[in-house]
Amino acid sequence: MSAEKEAEADKLVKKANKLISPSLFDFRLKPDWENAGPMLDRASMLYKIIGNVEKAIETTIIGNVEKAIETTVRAATAQQKLGSAWHAAKAIETTERAATAQQKIGSAWHAAKHMETCADLCKGKGDTEQVAHFYKLAADFYIECGKNTTGAEALAKGAKAVQADDLDMALEMYIEALDIYETEGREGQGMDIYRTAVAAAIKGKKYHDAVGLQMKLGAACEKSGSVSSQHRAYLGAVVIHLYGCDAKSAWTTFQEAMCVDSFAGCSEAYVADGLFDAYRSGSDDVIKDYVTSKTVFKNLDNQIARLAIKLPIAGKTKKMAKHIDELMGGGGEEEEEEAEEDLL
Repeated sequence: MSAEKEAEADKLVKKANKLISPSLFDFRLKPDWENAGPMLDRASMLYKIIGNVEKAIETTIIGNVEKAIETTVRAATAQQKLGSAWHAAKAIETTERAATAQQKIGSAWHAAKHMETCADLCKGKGDTEQVAHFYKLAADFYIECGKNTTGAEALAKGAKAVQADDLDMALEMYIEALDIYETEGREGQGMDIYRTAVAAAIKGKKYHDAVGLQMKLGAACEKSGSVSSQHRAYLGAVVIHLYGCDAKSAWTTFQEAMCVDSFAGCSEAYVADGLFDAYRSGSDDVIKDYVTSKTVFKNLDNQIARLAIKLPIAGKTKKMAKHIDELMGGGGEEEEEEAEEDLL
């Protein structure tokens, strides 16, 4: 019985393949999906009845792409539970073919959806490189059909999926997503992505990357009218560099932020300046007391607020004090000596 059903299904597929192949002999200049579709649907059903999952998936994809997603995902999930990596890979391959088919018939949106399905299947396999690859393709297809911010969302989703295994790739994808929001003038929609990316960079101890993203966040806040968030973003950038014990970059970042008119006279700017003075003292206690006395540090984004309360880094204060004193014009120790002499 199974052999008869498989033979019938094979015959239907053969006929359908002829119909979707252009033929001058039959005066068919383009694929005849209308007549081929029902044949492929019937073939797919027969293959599923007899348990030939691979052929069922393949025929479903050729004839009805929407059904293909459900079939391939369920098939891959089942095979993964059974420990069959080969069958899971087959499901990914067939879903990718579905996406290609959709692109060729001008449905980039559905192609993008299928690429996201491929990415999810690869995530189940633990294939980080392929996860990133398929999410990037999904983003490209979304952009192709004019859904640019949806493409940005796909990139951010992919970045989050791979950041535990490949932080560099994740940061690259986050930045690509944010660039799309900026190009579209919709920075406000990307605020959560900015913060997620900064948190990921901090967790991975990529402090320069974190600061770069934090400064982009500040600029985005300015464009979207979130001035208070902009001020906290710039103060946060200074905190990150100080936590990373990079006095020069912290000071340079502060000076860059001071070029922004709205920041130059705000309370966060005065707090940042006071923090440099506290570091200049060379005393751990002075720095700790200063940070705990300013509630603005607690109002920073969670990941950065946690860094602020850990300042200063043990054993680095004296060296940091010297560098900051030089960057601020020097004379810190001389001024203290002159003050002592005046008292005498």
